[in-house]
Amino acid sequence: MYFCSSHSTQLVIILFVMAEGAFFGYAALDFTDCGGDPLTSIEIGDCSSSPCILKIGSTYNVTVVPKFVNPQVDDTSIEVYLIQYGALFNQSASIINKCDYGCPITSKLNYPVFNLNFTVSSNTALLPAILKISCKYTSGTSTITGYCAKINVGIYK
Repeated sequence: MYFCSSHSTQLVIILFVMAEGAFFGYAALDFTDCGGDPLTSIEIGDCSSSPCILKIGSTYNVTVVPKFVNPQVDDTSIEVYLIQYGALFNQSASIINKCDYGCPITSKLNYPVFNLNFTVSSNTALLPAILKISCKYTSGTSTITGYCAKINVGIYK
């Protein structure tokens, strides 16, 4: 990367790069898409790198940004699991802004921001885990995977 010799120019360039990173979600966590609508980013509060370290009993705010949500979604639900050595540990979770875009969703949404929270259960072992976040969309009598992501995490007390 080339920087001009002027200190003020360097400062402006550094601030611009920092602002670009914040705007485009460069601080977002690495994740594996596991079905549904494609995701652009996932951020977990108090977590700036992968693997994210989660504390048993703590509640975490999560921001999920899918690329889009197709219309005709009557309702959404969220499931959060910690997977350790093949065992699924269900975590208490809820979508905070469930109907901010309208319930039901009647038109396509581009880059909607969903905020949710979950609490790390005391049933979870102090081991590495995979955090699985899965959102289900209900339309009439059918339910489909809205989005799904897996994130490497560690658990501590």
